[in-house]
Amino acid sequence: MHRPIVIGSTVLVLSISVLFFSGCGGSAKKTAKAPKSKSTVPLTQQFSPQEKDTYQVSITVTKDFKFEQPALDKLRQEETTTQIRMACQQTIDQVDENGWALATITINSLACRMVKQNEVQIDYDSDRDSDKSNPLQKLIGQSYKVRLSPDGKAEAADLGALKISDIPGLEGRLAKQIASEEEVIKRHQILALPDSPGVVAAGSSWERIVPSPPGLLSTKSFRKTYTLENIKEENGTKVAAVDMTAGESAVSADAQAGGGGGGLGIFAKMLDNEDDYTGKMIFDLKDGKVQEYNETLISSYIAQEANPKAKPEQGPDTLIIRFIQKIERKAEN
Repeated sequence: MHRPIVIGSTVLVLSISVLFFSGCGGSAKKTAKAPKSKSTVPLTQQFSPQEKDTYQVSITVTKDFKFEQPALDKLRQEETTTQIRMACQQTIDQVDENGWALATITINSLACRMVKQNEVQIDYDSDRDSDKSNPLQKLIGQSYKVRLSPDGKAEAADLGALKISDIPGLEGRLAKQIASEEEVIKRHQILALPDSPGVVAAGSSWERIVPSPPGLLSTKSFRKTYTLENIKEENGTKVAAVDMTAGESAVSADAQAGGGGGGLGIFAKMLDNEDDYTGKMIFDLKDGKVQEYNETLISSYIAQEANPKAKPEQGPDTLIIRFIQKIERKAEN
């Protein structure tokens, strides 16, 4: 049950709308907990020169709100979303003595959807014949270079090969985001892997304290707990399943200054907050590759106020504001 909060109806909703929709990793600490089993496996990525892999990765950020007044039969909803889904080929150019790989990433296909305050501004899919003339089609076949570590870290190595200067308008702004160092790192890092040497046992867990992602309604830190749930045979190979849950951390992340931003400010303290932060990874132990990986944060802010005009069967006026970030990756066969 949420405590009653004076919403101030339209005034608060309009104020929050202006603040919330005005804009659309971090460093981490990990601490291992004692395993429940003595049988251990290496949760580390393996790289070989000239090795090629293809996978699809999607990053979606949504800000929305819902303001419902049952007594007045009124409902207002608003959404701002940016979704970028990329299918890419990863070619390992070289591997150093520490296991870090220099990789060339080639964009095989791309789908982008941008919605601002319920208005669809970009809806592009490179696989659609009708979108072949879209300026974003220029990104298809282009490549850039990244450095990848055995324990899931990613660094931008050379993004200069991406030609985006001749992509105009909103598509040009989106292409600039796709080619940014921050977005590239987010696209290729695997946060669910433990620090090197990465040898863990079924039932063991490790933690990571991270700052809130840019755009969250209020600045905070999260403590993520990753647990190696099980190891099993699947399609002739051993795979490990890792689950993640997270909650607000009393200990600040090292890079807290890089998180948050564009939130509700003082309005956040007027609302009840609920966070749902979960994730999962399926890891091929034989090949040392990620088969599936996802992390989803749903942060909701809620306020309720009884309406004097409401009938007994009608509920209170309710305002729900959400920030949602989804990162999804899946290997392609």
